Amino acid sequence: MKTQEEFLTTFRTPAAPAGVLIGIDYGNRRIGLAVSDGEKKMAFPLKTIEKLAELDAVVAEWHPAAFVVGMPFEPDGSEGFMTHQVRLFAARIAEKYALPVYAWDERDTSTQAAAALYQAGTYGKKHKRRLDAHAAAVILQRALDALSGA
Repeated sequence: MKTQEEFLTTFRTPAAPAGVLIGIDYGNRRIGLAVSDGEKKMAFPLKTIEKLAELDAVVAEWHPAAFVVGMPFEPDGSEGFMTHQVRLFAARIAEKYALPVYAWDERDTSTQAAAALYQAGTYGKKHKRRLDAHAAAVILQRALDALSGA
């Protein structure tokens, strides 16, 4: 798994891989997915899946250049149990799809996604089903914003 700095270095070059980026918010029960536009300026919530095998169809449809996976660091920046789980997941998708996987700090992304859904009038069961995909979009948008210097 590559770092945020490696992501920025790779995608700021003229030889950056073409294609969209897939953002991932990994959880024990659900995996939130988001996709960037082709210009790598905007991130959009895509869907929430429950099994890694469901990612096959997304990869086949979108042909991503890379994955940006949210890393769940502790509030103090240290790594916990879930960080280790995400690293294992990232290694699996890197091997399975032979694509680069970049880590991006995901602290507070679920809170930001939940607030956005609440403001949009999405509550209850609808909120829960959409939260992970929206959190993935927040993770990916933060990476895209860093690319553009925003």
